[in-house]
Amino acid sequence: MKKKTVAFLISSLNAGGAERVVSLLANELSLTNDIVIITLSKDEPFYKLNDSIIIKQLGVLNLGKNPLKSIVSNLVLIYRITSLIRSLKIKTLICFMTTSNVLGIISGKFLSKINVTISERRNPLTHDFGYWDFIRKKIYKFADRLVVQSEEISNYFNPFIDERKISIIPNPIKIVDSNKNTKEKIILTVGRVDANKNQEQIIRSFSRLKQEGWKLIICGDGSLLSKLKELVISLNMNDAVEFKGIVKNIEKQYERASIFAFSSLSEGFPNVLLEAMNYGCACISTDCPTGPSILIKNNVNGFLIPLADENSYTNHLQKLIDNEKTRNIFVSNAKSSLENYSLNKVADQWIK
Repeated sequence: MKKKTVAFLISSLNAGGAERVVSLLANELSLTNDIVIITLSKDEPFYKLNDSIIIKQLGVLNLGKNPLKSIVSNLVLIYRITSLIRSLKIKTLICFMTTSNVLGIISGKFLSKINVTISERRNPLTHDFGYWDFIRKKIYKFADRLVVQSEEISNYFNPFIDERKISIIPNPIKIVDSNKNTKEKIILTVGRVDANKNQEQIIRSFSRLKQEGWKLIICGDGSLLSKLKELVISLNMNDAVEFKGIVKNIEKQYERASIFAFSSLSEGFPNVLLEAMNYGCACISTDCPTGPSILIKNNVNGFLIPLADENSYTNHLQKLIDNEKTRNIFVSNAKSSLENYSLNKVADQWIK
């Protein structure tokens, strides 16, 4: 039977949550479909992709912030996407993130009459999308399907999109067998280093702990990296805190870590929490809107701490350090809840 050509449209394939999801889905779906990934930029893929996957990099034109030039740039992108849809005989277009969603609807639905699924990854309840918010309220309704990651985000879109078009699909993982023998006295946090990810809270909490040989490892890059490094120096914690930047083989860091600390102020769906559970880390997270509470049931498979309660965060982090039994219980309970996120089960939902 002839394979169907399915394309993903995304801004880039850099390191990031949405990019990782696209890479996982593309690899899995390439077993039964011809897969194309179209990126708006020309960055090299950060995550490994199967050899059979075709990558088409459009390159974003550098036309500055002038509104007229921005319109011209987007028109050029629409032309290029539409040309690829027709030349590669793409039957289904799956778009990730707001800009790609809008361009995908125009190119795929309006101009090519193919099936278009769009996916909103950021939490619209906490992110300011500016004029894009007005645009998507007008245009998202024309997509065949909108994929979101939580009931709260689905409810946000219901007033201007037919609820029959909205699907709640979690992020996928490749389930692994974690090994307790690889675990060290490491607290790990992974993510973009910025105000929303709020790594400063983890550092300050860690500085107040009875550490007893424990180490904090921070993986990621971003606008606040220099500030956090200065904070670590001011707290005399150079020997206990390590900044690793963007890590290619992040799995090795999860395998070593006994505890995973998460401190976001808002989330869509936290991939890194899911990955930490998968690799046998005992997890602690802020209870921010909307993602962590989907994954963590407080005191069952992790600790869920109210936002802005640094004392509670510190105390519960200390409990995880002090009590290996609690860590093991959390890890065991977390593992038993991961089946709904298995890659093959999630991938099937995207093209049903």
